Amino acid sequence: MAKYEDPVETPHGGYIRLGIRSHAKGTFHEYVEPGHELETAKMHRVATNKLIFNITFAWEHAVAIANENDAGKLVSHRFPQFTLLESLRPEFLKYVILDEGFHHNLYLASPGGAGRNRVLKIEEALDYPIYYPSLEEQHKIGGLLNKLNDLITLHQRKRTRLKAIRKSHAPAVVFLTERDHVRGIVRWSSIWHSEEETCKTGDDVSGKSCLHQRKRFGRDTYAE
Repeated sequence: MAKYEDPVETPHGGYIRLGIRSHAKGTFHEYVEPGHELETAKMHRVATNKLIFNITFAWEHAVAIANENDAGKLVSHRFPQFTLLESLRPEFLKYVILDEGFHHNLYLASPGGAGRNRVLKIEEALDYPIYYPSLEEQHKIGGLLNKLNDLITLHQRKRTRLKAIRKSHAPAVVFLTERDHVRGIVRWSSIWHSEEETCKTGDDVSGKSCLHQRKRFGRDTYAE
């Protein structure tokens, strides 16, 4: 892979910088306000589909493939970029670099103590052997993994929304249980466990016998 550089003068009127998350969690952007820019004469523009490292934290798996949203953002010299081989597709390589073997390679290529003293040796990092199929197969594999990744994200968002809905309805459930007397049977189903207690007809649910359970239970409350 060939090193890619697009140097520009460091802006003094504010700019958006790019960072790389550890554990191969992708990139992020941050606006740098005027007066807080790096004390360096040159920075570098990020380009799409480049392999990019954070050489200071590569040992923590800080590596990514730049996408369209990353293009044009600025980085320092500590974020070298590399142009992929013509035989490699970025949508395939971005999953290859998630491999723990690649992480271990970056760890070994970053000698020294903890923190900023562990600087990545680029030559050793790029010496990692990668086995890959044809461009067509890479495209299919990358497309399939992208769909699976989108599906996982969709279900995670759905789970988050459902948890928020359940939490927002919790006060209403508690309100329904705040009665002095319930004629019939009231069951208090556990939020965390499958156990339940039945308060018999005529029991005072505000009394000690059911008050403790009322605090512990709250979901699926109903009367028969």
